[in-house]
Amino acid sequence: MLFVVGSAGTWQQAFYAVGYVVLALEAYFIPDWRTLTVITILPSFIILLVFKSIPESPRCLASQGRLKEAENILWNIEKENGSNNSEVIFLKTDMTKEDTKSSQYGVIDLFTHKSVSIITVIMMFTWCVNSMVYYGLALNVKNLGGSVYINFALASVIELPSYLVTQVLLARLGRRQSLFFFLLSASVSCFMCMFLQSGQNAAAVSITALVGRFCISASFALLYVYSAELFPTVVRNAGMGISSLSARLGGIVAPFIVLLGDQRNSLPMFVFACTALLAAIAVLKLHETQGKPMPETFAELEENHPRKPKTNGDPY
Repeated sequence: MLFVVGSAGTWQQAFYAVGYVVLALEAYFIPDWRTLTVITILPSFIILLVFKSIPESPRCLASQGRLKEAENILWNIEKENGSNNSEVIFLKTDMTKEDTKSSQYGVIDLFTHKSVSIITVIMMFTWCVNSMVYYGLALNVKNLGGSVYINFALASVIELPSYLVTQVLLARLGRRQSLFFFLLSASVSCFMCMFLQSGQNAAAVSITALVGRFCISASFALLYVYSAELFPTVVRNAGMGISSLSARLGGIVAPFIVLLGDQRNSLPMFVFACTALLAAIAVLKLHETQGKPMPETFAELEENHPRKPKTNGDPY
């Protein structure tokens, strides 16, 4: 089941990459950015027609004490899967006080509970860096030389095989080590690209930039899976929300970092390399989630992943 979650969580990013390739084609044939903006947002309205058909998470409903709604969703899923099982689905009703008050938890609780505060800070920083480097590399194609459209399209296509590699590493290394590997590789690629930009080998610059895009795309896809498994159910929505907010902040900063290339071409890559390296080091502080049940409450998180006790003479 955990493998299915990891696989679905990463491969759904492939549609994001396909959208980027289509955007490159649209930008090539529609040079006016205002017209391009209008055309690209039109497909978003299709979501308004289908979002009602997407069921709520039974796990989330159960954690909020809405057991009947959760049971109905599970029953409908069973029917749609063609199961002939006539047994009634019962969820546990012996919920703790923390469970029944889960709907009262919010963003503040991400910082007031010791068991999850470190996770929150690291995830916020990592999401911010991933978004900044991801969109920064996409926008920085203008500083790489060659055709902007071709570089942008290639950087989008390279994302597709990155998700396949993510699947392999997830099964072999787990979440934390895979995330560390991709962030570190992205940092190294950006450093190499930075040094190569001082020469005249445009092909080598493009290749190292593509490798960096490959690694940061894999890292971003992995983050969605890893983050959801780190946060307990009672604050998972809040945790993913504040992580996504941090990513948007990184996306806002990215264009300004790219503008540093007007002063010196290698400056954007230097910033991306340093921040990716810091994020890689930060994720080593997190615990591994592969093969372990997703925590429902703060108590379960603390029980499954207890903090190391302080030793004598250790001020921390």
